[in-house]
Amino acid sequence: ATKSTAREALKKGALDRVWATAMLLICPPLLLIDHGHFQYNCISLGFTAAAATAVLHDWDVLGSVLFSLAMNHKHMSVYFAPAFFSYLLGKCLKTARSGGRSWLLGVLRLGLAVVSTFLLCWFPWLSSPEATRQVLHRLLPWHRGLFEDYVANFWCTSSLLIKWKRIIPAAYMPLLCAMITLSALMPANIHQIRQPSTKGFLYCMFNSASAFFLFSFQVHEKSILMPLLPLGLLVLEEPVLYQLLCAVACFSMFPLLEKDGLGTAYIAVLLLFAGLARRPYTDSRDGHATSFVRLLVGTSLSLMAVLHVARLLLPPPKEKPFLHDAFMVSLSFVHFFGAMIYCNYTQLSLGDLKAKEA
Repeated sequence: ATKSTAREALKKGALDRVWATAMLLICPPLLLIDHGHFQYNCISLGFTAAAATAVLHDWDVLGSVLFSLAMNHKHMSVYFAPAFFSYLLGKCLKTARSGGRSWLLGVLRLGLAVVSTFLLCWFPWLSSPEATRQVLHRLLPWHRGLFEDYVANFWCTSSLLIKWKRIIPAAYMPLLCAMITLSALMPANIHQIRQPSTKGFLYCMFNSASAFFLFSFQVHEKSILMPLLPLGLLVLEEPVLYQLLCAVACFSMFPLLEKDGLGTAYIAVLLLFAGLARRPYTDSRDGHATSFVRLLVGTSLSLMAVLHVARLLLPPPKEKPFLHDAFMVSLSFVHFFGAMIYCNYTQLSLGDLKAKEA
């Protein structure tokens, strides 16, 4: 009986890993953006996933190199930089607290790995100040405004009621965004400096990326792919949240996808994802979630369906041609902001749980 139970556990673990990999790879918003809107986010996200895997296996120098490559491929990867910095610094400080003498050398090795990788990536442009300036100008688009089109973040959603561009001079908006973003990501990152942990790091990646997406300056719709990556790595811990946010992310980008003629692909990819959503070995009597969570998910999906039907059947008023878009991004923002609050609470509770067990 013991051998049979062990074999069953091994089989369940293997199926879980296959299912988690499928959930991560068949991420609907990533498929639609990279293979419909034609972006190349999968490269930087792949480097980031590899970097996270490396540092969680204590290959910190390799992880630093891989993450530096991710940032140099897509500067949106900087959304994860606070989490990597905090976790790696926390590991070094933990070594120092335990009496290790090599922690300072570890910090220097990581710094050298990052600087060397950046110099290698930037080498073709460093010989020309004008070329360097042009690259930086493209990376820091201060001239493009507070947000791109209709994006489901705080600034776009709140601008329906508060006209930020009229209240605050354009020159001060980047600074205000930076201050609010820093405040939003601070609790999760301080937690990892003080109590670095595997799960805590992945939650911190999500919380850091969410803070950037929701509050930073000049955010594009596709930037929601950043928070979805660490949540995908946590899919065995948070299956319902990951699946719901994948659907909401697609929903939030629907105006963009519709412009690209991806309406049919939108439906097909979501149906494929839904068909694979059930986790192996899940008891139908309890499933992934409580009745309350099922109610929340059902309500969310129903509201999204209602807005889709309204967009299809009810033309917006002539004086407000983007009314449907406004409702869609507002509903999406509520989901993304709620997920960030929940994941911050969950991450900070990890330390409390360990303290109680000790």
